[in-house]
Amino acid sequence: MSRIVDCSATALSKYADVTVVAVEHHTDYVDPIRPYKLIRCKGFYNHITKDGMAYPELDKELKKEVLEGGYDCIHCHSCGNFFDFAKRMAKKLDIPLISTVHNFIYYDALRYLKIKPICHLIAKSFMKKTDKSDYIFAVSNFCKDFIKKHYGIKKPVLVVRNAVSYTDDMKAKYDEKKINDFLNISHDDMLFSHISRVEKNKNTDLIVDSIEAIYIENKNKLENVKVAIVGTGSYLDKLKAKVSKLGLGNYFIFTDLVRDMDILSMIYQRTSMMLFPSVAETCGLMHIEGATYNKPSVVISRMATSENVIDGYNGLIADNNVESFKSKILYAIDNKDKLQSMGEKARETLFRSYNDDKVVKELLECYKFAITDYKYKYKEETKAVAKVSKKEKKAKKKVLAYD
Repeated sequence: MSRIVDCSATALSKYADVTVVAVEHHTDYVDPIRPYKLIRCKGFYNHITKDGMAYPELDKELKKEVLEGGYDCIHCHSCGNFFDFAKRMAKKLDIPLISTVHNFIYYDALRYLKIKPICHLIAKSFMKKTDKSDYIFAVSNFCKDFIKKHYGIKKPVLVVRNAVSYTDDMKAKYDEKKINDFLNISHDDMLFSHISRVEKNKNTDLIVDSIEAIYIENKNKLENVKVAIVGTGSYLDKLKAKVSKLGLGNYFIFTDLVRDMDILSMIYQRTSMMLFPSVAETCGLMHIEGATYNKPSVVISRMATSENVIDGYNGLIADNNVESFKSKILYAIDNKDKLQSMGEKARETLFRSYNDDKVVKELLECYKFAITDYKYKYKEETKAVAKVSKKEKKAKKKVLAYD
């Protein structure tokens, strides 16, 4: 179950009766008590993708729960096996099926298959399935426009932006000595951070290549500069090897996955600027999470991540090349005083939290719209069918009279 699903369901449970269905765990993991109802669906462990594969059709208890649960809508965050099941259940219950496009599938498929034409076909197949939903949520205008243009999505698409789960007491636990010791840096070091899954499509090579370019041209600029790569993934070992081969080990810190939320919060607070060069995002969370702690980000132009970023105002925007990205890092190094005001503007313009009632009510209104609109359309379609039926009956009578 994704963080977005957990956080949004937790927030919505203050105003609505929420049930989340997720594939069962195949480890000793025990679910904590949550404010919403959680049902674990039957499935098996997929050794290729290293996660669970749900098989809801084999779960009779789940089917009974859905049919008897009195639900007003079904929201599917997965276009896999869950979608087919959700579509059938929504049709039986005459309630709307909503789907959220969190990613474009293509890059996920590319991680395993490596053959681009096949990955494009897989992405199109999944998007064609998504278009069978009654309503679609996209996490950015970029995402909305992309799926309409490249995948021919015809169903109504509502933009429902991602948010984070944040409380002010997370800042109160900051301990600079503790985080400096954790990262093995000094008080005088300037820290840049990339906090994400480490995959090839996250474009982390651009960070390394940009630091290398600065090192070659004027390595004195990198004095007291550190870059933290926080996360794990299939590209982590290759990235570490590249950094080592280029002789940049003194400038990079690899922490692997940080599960301690207090430590993660402190990394954000210790950071001067986030480095977010990904071109594979439908929205992304890193720049939103950075803004949570008044930290600006460097993002790539004309991508989902730069949608609400104004260069030099609430962040920095670079083109997807070394020369441009390098220049933004150098700007941050030379203008440390300006980063604070940029971070404050990022907090004002990019930050969204599920602990903010306004954000949750916006999400709730999207559900209400889908439910109400669906009922209206259903009634209108029923009326239209009824009118056609009457005309057909009259036509039959005339034919019979004629015969």
